[in-house]
Amino acid sequence: MRVFRDGTSLELDYVDGDIDELVAELEDGPDYVQYEVCERDGRQGYVYIRGRPDEHLCRLYELLGTHSLLIDLPIRFGGGSDVTVRIVGYERGLSDAYQAFPEEIRAQTTIEQVGTYIPDAPEMQTLLTPRQREVIEAAVAVGYYATPRTATAIDVAERVGCARSTASEHLRNSEARLMTAVSASSQAE
Repeated sequence: MRVFRDGTSLELDYVDGDIDELVAELEDGPDYVQYEVCERDGRQGYVYIRGRPDEHLCRLYELLGTHSLLIDLPIRFGGGSDVTVRIVGYERGLSDAYQAFPEEIRAQTTIEQVGTYIPDAPEMQTLLTPRQREVIEAAVAVGYYATPRTATAIDVAERVGCARSTASEHLRNSEARLMTAVSASSQAE
């Protein structure tokens, strides 16, 4: 997110949930100046938003600036109040900023991972169709790729609402595309 002198902000959000609900909130909310749904596939998509951040959000961005931290876009919105934000910066700055967060924010925050920054590879995501991405994300969520594997193609199919054979086909095609790209990338190095 970028905050401007006029008090408005600009952000790119990835929505994995009810995108129509977010759009309705944007249309009805006084905090949003302008928005555009950039890419959409069913309940998922990217939304480019210009708005007016509230006092708490302004304070959080002030803390990030104070501690030389960046937000890696896009911000990901899941179901309900689930928001995933990747914050990039020096270890000390991350720790200090977290300690300076208001207690009510810390109580609602889960740190999922701390480690070396590895940017997303958007070119990999573009290799897959939106449905293939959905199936791969469902497979990860149910444990299909866990070690040891804790789910089957049937579990993936139930998660995305399709036949087992369809889920299996999407998984095989996605894996083939991704592995071909990884192989080509490593050969180019």
